[in-house]
Amino acid sequence: MSYKSFTDLGLALNRLNIMWVVHTKNLDLYKNLTQEFCQEHLVSPTATFYELFNYGKTIYWQSAKRLEEMRKTRLIWPFLLETERHHPKLRVWEAVSIDADASQDLTGEPDYSISKEDFTPKPPYFVIVEAKQEDFSAGWGQALASMKGAQLMNKNKISKDITIYGAVTTGDEWQFGKLQDNQFVIYPKDGIKVLENDEKAKEVLSLLDTIFEISEKNI
Repeated sequence: MSYKSFTDLGLALNRLNIMWVVHTKNLDLYKNLTQEFCQEHLVSPTATFYELFNYGKTIYWQSAKRLEEMRKTRLIWPFLLETERHHPKLRVWEAVSIDADASQDLTGEPDYSISKEDFTPKPPYFVIVEAKQEDFSAGWGQALASMKGAQLMNKNKISKDITIYGAVTTGDEWQFGKLQDNQFVIYPKDGIKVLENDEKAKEVLSLLDTIFEISEKNI
């Protein structure tokens, strides 16, 4: 069994004993846990980003089958590459094993993981990104399990209790998450659709940049 066994968010929350903080039940705590997402943090995308992303959109819309791999390589990767280039202390790794605790099924390979820049991936891990079709519940089930695995890996290997960030994206729509101790939040509740316009794409880049900036401080 692995992270893929967490087939929906509710299952991950129950099995891992994690509290999902939602704004409708605890607004003050939700605001506190999402305050870094709400700060104004604007970025100016490079011409290279627009070139890759616009080309990716063209290929995506022309594809008869918008497969997960198409989303990952054509739509998602330009965002991760653009953010990585502005944070040289970090590196985006693809399909790296984070085997934290087999007894809890916390093993496997997230689609993307972000850790410090090095020759090989190693703790501390800061961000987990999952690329899924249209099922955000399934995406967050696996992402949250992977985030928990990264949290345990950091504790066990380097004795650091680091807040873990995550993202689930269809390539078009993005949501972000944060796991602090056993408290978990998702932001924003309705997602951000980057195919709508450039402002939405810049919003996602700004949130990624914020997360990477916080992560660099924890190295």
